[in-house]
Amino acid sequence: MRGSNNLFIQPLQTQDSLLLSEILSLLIIDEKRGAKDINDIELDREKQIPDYTWFHHKSIDTHGNIIDKEPNISINNILKYQIPKSDDKNSLYQQFMALERDDDESAIDAYNEVLEILKILSINTDEKTRQFIKALNTIGENNIKALYVGINDKENTNNNNQAPALLAGATTENNNEDENKKKRPKFIGRLATTIIIEDGLWLG
Repeated sequence: MRGSNNLFIQPLQTQDSLLLSEILSLLIIDEKRGAKDINDIELDREKQIPDYTWFHHKSIDTHGNIIDKEPNISINNILKYQIPKSDDKNSLYQQFMALERDDDESAIDAYNEVLEILKILSINTDEKTRQFIKALNTIGENNIKALYVGINDKENTNNNNQAPALLAGATTENNNEDENKKKRPKFIGRLATTIIIEDGLWLG
């Protein structure tokens, strides 16, 4: 996760395109970094824009030399970074949805929503600031779960290999709930839950 720099937004509508680009750099998922339009998705990790190039606008050539690169982020067509909704189980949208918990707000829907709001904020309108912060928080919580879900699974499994007979019924009833809690969602960008609302908004 990227947390070495903090962005202070107060208020959002007075900030320039540099701030908007910085928020987008933390938010945009790997598969959409080089997108030319909303349907442009790169699933091959070898062809995706690496973090070093994405965040520093630099690359390393075949001789090991560091070369400057043009920034990849477009603030004129923010919606091209959205993930199109789809019922196709093989679609990227459904890959995210399949790993989300049933009782949580959808992080990938929040991602699409944030991009919608950023488009509005980019034309100096603050009508959706509260909705924007809530959607960012949903994405941040999703990324924390992506980091930590499953860490204690092995220990829990060793301690619960066999359920007592009297608890067998309860164990069966809780199977679906347990499986839901063990779901490890996909990362959405590099945004973590470090949002503190106090005289403004901090993103780290």
